[in-house]
Amino acid sequence: MDVDVLLRVARERKELDPARIALLAQRVETAAAALAQLRLSSPRIESDLHLARMLAALVAKDEARVRERLRFVKEKGDKRLRDDTAQVMGDVARFLPMEWWQTVNRCWKDELDYGPKWFWIAWRAALNGGPKHALATAEAAYASKKNDQFLAEPFKAEVEFMRGLFGR
Repeated sequence: MDVDVLLRVARERKELDPARIALLAQRVETAAAALAQLRLSSPRIESDLHLARMLAALVAKDEARVRERLRFVKEKGDKRLRDDTAQVMGDVARFLPMEWWQTVNRCWKDELDYGPKWFWIAWRAALNGGPKHALATAEAAYASKKNDQFLAEPFKAEVEFMRGLFGR
């Protein structure tokens, strides 16, 4: 069972099962270790392992691990890995307490702060039933870039658009 399947089940059930997430992460770790022993590797295996670790860290409210995962993404500098990480963050957002979600947004800002993906996180949260989380992320995005001569105005416009959709 992969991350997408677990998140789809969570959306249908309207809840996230932390024990199943932990089990998924453990199974992915075991599978990756077995593949490494066989000297099999690929970017997809590394990506799946990262996403399982990221999801487990988010659900466990493990700030240190979230930060470590985001540093990993930054070090790799890989577009697909950045996209997938932002998507998993947004997809799981509505299941996380708002106070913790604000911490997750600070982690993104501190460790990665990749401008365009702020709104991928926000829109994924919105599309997955988390408008309050989406708006919190959009607000954090704008706060992060309000002094950037290139991003301040478009980020402000996007926040205002989302405020119009979701309220304050």
